[in-house]
Amino acid sequence: MPEDKKELCKGLIADASFMIEQLEILREYISVNGWSEEYKNGENQFGKKTSTEADAYLKLQKSYVATIRQLASLIPDDKEAAKNQSLLDWVDSQ
Repeated sequence: MPEDKKELCKGLIADASFMIEQLEILREYISVNGWSEEYKNGENQFGKKTSTEADAYLKLQKSYVATIRQLASLIPDDKEAAKNQSLLDWVDSQ
């Protein structure tokens, strides 16, 4: 793999690692507190909405999947092709 791609991979791997940690923290919060929260805007406007943590989880999950796809696309095509497809299949199943 060319050096410039190796450097790109290091950054993407670091980002993916950070996202995994944050997703675990958010997942734990959501498991305890649920996906929704109550809100009140003024005197007569109130109800339930998706929690801030749930919104963050969903957005971060999408970013994580995009990062993993980008990493998978950087894997050399020769012997790694089967591994690349396996990784993409795994990402699609999540």
